[in-house]
Amino acid sequence: MTPEQCKTARKLLGWSKRDLARFSGVMARTLDSWECGTHPSLERMVSMVRRAFEEAGVVLVPDGGERAVVMLRNNDGTLSGIPAPGGRITPEKCKIARKLLGRSQAHLAQLACVDAATVAGYETDKGLTWNRTVRRIQAALEADGIEFRKNGSVRRTGDCATIAMQCKAARAKLGWTQDKVARAADVTQSLVSALERGSFIHGGKGAQRIMSVLEIALARLETDDPSRSP
Repeated sequence: MTPEQCKTARKLLGWSKRDLARFSGVMARTLDSWECGTHPSLERMVSMVRRAFEEAGVVLVPDGGERAVVMLRNNDGTLSGIPAPGGRITPEKCKIARKLLGRSQAHLAQLACVDAATVAGYETDKGLTWNRTVRRIQAALEADGIEFRKNGSVRRTGDCATIAMQCKAARAKLGWTQDKVARAADVTQSLVSALERGSFIHGGKGAQRIMSVLEIALARLETDDPSRSP
């Protein structure tokens, strides 16, 4: 992975450098220097960054040349890149998407890791242009099951809140902490927390490992439960 691919991946996910630092375990200051070309591409650091992106659903697709195209794996398994203008969010689409999900401005702000005033300002068209903040809002809505289509329509494609509730319910039944789930699935605790908040891309490998680990553990629990014996 190159610094340019790292920036593209962050843009796809709506992540700041601090977000990437939290999920990868690499210091934000080091990431900043690396993306600016003033820090060497150390193998361990790049591996940690790449793993964080892969767990979030980012895929490097070979383009036939020396470099790979950065794509994002959607909930349905399809891949998408940086959205074309027709597929971008607008203030009006943001309000429609919120209503489809039953989200308040405060809840959307929490999922997107922005201020509630920022969401309110954007929806009233206060001049917030297409930038990282707006991309974070769009990424949060898309992670929650919203699709902004190129024809200008907005539709709900899935219920990520249900996945979040399933994860929390399974963990509670097992009596596991988020840290124990993270260690069992070989992911970061921050990823488990994000999944349970409904603010993570569920098509990623990390999220799939979390749900798989919980499903296996629950199956074992039911098998070992003496009350279920005839």
